Amino acid sequence: MFPGTQWLEVFEDTSAKVFPKNEKEFCGLLMAYGLSCALPGMIGLQSVWMLIPVCFWQIGGLYLINLVLSHQKEQQLLSSERQYRSEMAAYMSTIRSQRHDYNFHVQTLSGLLNRGDYEGCKRYLQNLTEDSVGMNELLPLADPAISSLILSFRSRAQQEGIKLEISIENDLSQIATNVYETNKIIGNLLQNALDEARQLKDKSYGIHLSILKRGEFCMIHVSNQTASAQPMAAYQYGKSQKASHEGIGIASIQALANRYGGLVYFRMEGDIIHFVAKIPLVLAKEAG
Repeated sequence: MFPGTQWLEVFEDTSAKVFPKNEKEFCGLLMAYGLSCALPGMIGLQSVWMLIPVCFWQIGGLYLINLVLSHQKEQQLLSSERQYRSEMAAYMSTIRSQRHDYNFHVQTLSGLLNRGDYEGCKRYLQNLTEDSVGMNELLPLADPAISSLILSFRSRAQQEGIKLEISIENDLSQIATNVYETNKIIGNLLQNALDEARQLKDKSYGIHLSILKRGEFCMIHVSNQTASAQPMAAYQYGKSQKASHEGIGIASIQALANRYGGLVYFRMEGDIIHFVAKIPLVLAKEAG
């Protein structure tokens, strides 16, 4: 099953994990709660009145642990919502821009026809058709926030003379990750590809994005040309050769993939590097 031979996992050892501050806090509270449970046996309480403060301590500990977990979940939800709203705002901005451009295109075509410039009208329509085809490539995607993200990357790439080619064969409606996580995977892969493509004198290869379905998995495949013969050789978690980068983009994708039972692969073909994030599909959604 694709990826198969000649594809390598990004990290062979995925056991290393950065321990977030809130998880340390939770473990500390859990240890304190365990100590409170063991305290009666340790000090040999002989009175019910001495046991009452310990019970309050235990109840308070459970309540505090619940507050920490609730706060963590709330922060994750707020972060996801902010990301989603930001991407939706970018998407709506694109739609408004297209509506404005539509009126401009109609006026331009009308002016060319009124002047009898049929060749100019033909060339203009050809360019307009090519642009429409590019927009239609994203229509199969189920969530507009994902379309918005890819559109923003294509716009940034075009401004730098880099072509982003897109092939959508799966609408991502059954992918196990949520919208925020899916955008994190696609965004990191495209950002890495864009960073590499910027450094090249010859940008003719551009960036290729494919979203496929293979069996019970979604394959998010990004390829680009690279100036380094072995771009992954010097890669280390938390470090990057690029200025302003922390070197954790690929690591975060791998961590997300691991969470859902997926993998991240890469392969070199000459000076072209291919990255594939293999994420399980939630097939139960199809039955629903």
